[in-house]
Amino acid sequence: PQAVALVQARVAAGKAPYQAVFVDWEMPGVDGWATLDQIRKLMPAPNTPISIMVTALGRDMLSQRTIEEQANLHAFLVKPVTASMLSDA
Repeated sequence: PQAVALVQARVAAGKAPYQAVFVDWEMPGVDGWATLDQIRKLMPAPNTPISIMVTALGRDMLSQRTIEEQANLHAFLVKPVTASMLSDA
């Protein structure tokens, strides 16, 4: 909810959009997928930020999401995230 509120405030203030969003798959209250959906609605194309999902779950969990959901991600990182992984993404 805090991330969505920050995006809302930035949009309302007319500030430049965020260029990238790193979201954890599992968070208290709402998951990363729902958070990314909310952010995309607030920042539609061409202002949609690069979306990177971070998770402690294995990459195989990604296959449980729809093709459309997967297509909305620019990268998928499995914890622990290293500098090399960030560079590759």
